[in-house]
Amino acid sequence: MQKLLDTMTSLGMSTSGLNISYSEDFVGYPGGGYMNRQINVTAGGKTERFSAELTDRNPFVTAYELQSYFGVTPTASGANGNIRR
Repeated sequence: MQKLLDTMTSLGMSTSGLNISYSEDFVGYPGGGYMNRQINVTAGGKTERFSAELTDRNPFVTAYELQSYFGVTPTASGANGNIRR
């Protein structure tokens, strides 16, 4: 989760108003199961969940999704990069 926060900071994106948390849930099925690791983001009454493992691999994708879902945009004074469609 720290990689995501660092990426957002480097892009000048504020986390203000975002409630960001981490969760793990065991998903079982006959013969096995796996740990579902998620980053949960809540803002304005909406909650979105992102794969923690994929976010760790490429936090820019999750930052882009946050921009798309929640309108989190880089600030002019702090931006040193852009996220574009």
